[in-house]
Amino acid sequence: SEARLRPTDLSRHMTPALSVTSSSEEVAQWLLANVPPAWASEVADHARAHCVDGAALLSTTGDDTIGAALGQVKFGRKRKLRLLVDSLAARPSSTPAASLDADPAVPGVRPASDAASADASAGASTGGEAAASPAGDGELDCQVCESQLQDECYALGLVKWCGDKLASDLGKNYAWANPNVRTALLAQLESHRKACELPGVSIVVVGNTGAGKSTLLNALLDETTVLPTNGMRACTAALIELRHEDTPPSAPAYRGEVEFLTQAEWDKELDELLDDLTPTDGPNAGRVAVGEVQPDSPSYGSWCRLYATYGDIFKNSRMATGEKGPENRTIYKYPPVEELRAKLVAARSITASLGTVKAVTAT
Repeated sequence: SEARLRPTDLSRHMTPALSVTSSSEEVAQWLLANVPPAWASEVADHARAHCVDGAALLSTTGDDTIGAALGQVKFGRKRKLRLLVDSLAARPSSTPAASLDADPAVPGVRPASDAASADASAGASTGGEAAASPAGDGELDCQVCESQLQDECYALGLVKWCGDKLASDLGKNYAWANPNVRTALLAQLESHRKACELPGVSIVVVGNTGAGKSTLLNALLDETTVLPTNGMRACTAALIELRHEDTPPSAPAYRGEVEFLTQAEWDKELDELLDDLTPTDGPNAGRVAVGEVQPDSPSYGSWCRLYATYGDIFKNSRMATGEKGPENRTIYKYPPVEELRAKLVAARSITASLGTVKAVTAT
């Protein structure tokens, strides 16, 4: 699309000014003030390192040239930079590049003079006082901006679909091209695919064990069992990443990859979890507290993780002592840490999955 969008955070575009006479350091400062904070430092450092001054930046044309100038390959980032610089290039030369004067040629932005006139007319018709608009202020039409971004996202989806189809065909052993040619073309497609990725936003959900993180995420998905939940204890006990993907209607609604720890990683964590549940003094010194731990206990998280992993194999590990208690009941004790560790390691139904990746789907 050749249309230009006004940067959304207008309040940040006051300083520093940017023009063809700006130095690479001034360009870097301008980028820090206008580019999204998540990658502002990256492009600013690139501008400094490659001496990208105002003249070089403002002379770029197209998404690819500005991406190359500032070291960016992702489509979303290149597009944001292109829109940002185009909004400056479209201004009259007599207007400072970083001022807030709205450009009539920029879709979605109503010139400040028009906004002020409309406000003044509205104030006169109602008998109220019209608030004076700050000089150079502009108004952003979010609906127009959102519409254009949606169109670009749709176009990217078509490009991705075409790329996937080409990759699928190239992956087949056709006689029309030798393996080296197919490999080279697949590498080009992968490079283009990465360039078409829009920058994402990560939202981290944290909380105590059993606090309801999985329940919250299920509610956001309008589902009940995408992530396992339990009203009495924690049962996820692992880092979970949820991601939205555009898939064809025939594909499963949910696709997952369960990546298990390696044997070495789990051996190390198992030792830490057992150590956390093993007192060093008192009548149970050296024995693992396999009985259910209260949520306010410091070792509650370790107990939940072991129980979520091994279930009753872990919980029902108390050992009969041969002694009798009140009403002639057998007295049980917690197992010694080494004996319990050997028992858990021998649970092949659990440890057989270590170091593997399991694919799961759901409709």
